[in-house]
Amino acid sequence: MSLMDKIENLRKKPELVRYRVLMISLIIMMSVIIFFWITFFKYSLKNSNITDKDDSLGPLKTISGMMSDFSRVFKDNFSKVKENIENIQK
Repeated sequence: MSLMDKIENLRKKPELVRYRVLMISLIIMMSVIIFFWITFFKYSLKNSNITDKDDSLGPLKTISGMMSDFSRVFKDNFSKVKENIENIQK
């Protein structure tokens, strides 16, 4: 059964079935893309705190490093915004 036959067979099915196939396909493809993006993210950030000289840095450590960097930047910027608001109110 070729791909075109499968597509034609899917077109004959009810809309709910087609929507379900679309959502499942979308979730699978996005999962693959996100997995590869996270896996190779460390190679694009050579000068960042996230990267490690050890090549065993996995996706979960990369995500945790990204989250810690995000929280640090958020805290720094939040305190600056808070100071600016206090200065404006004076």
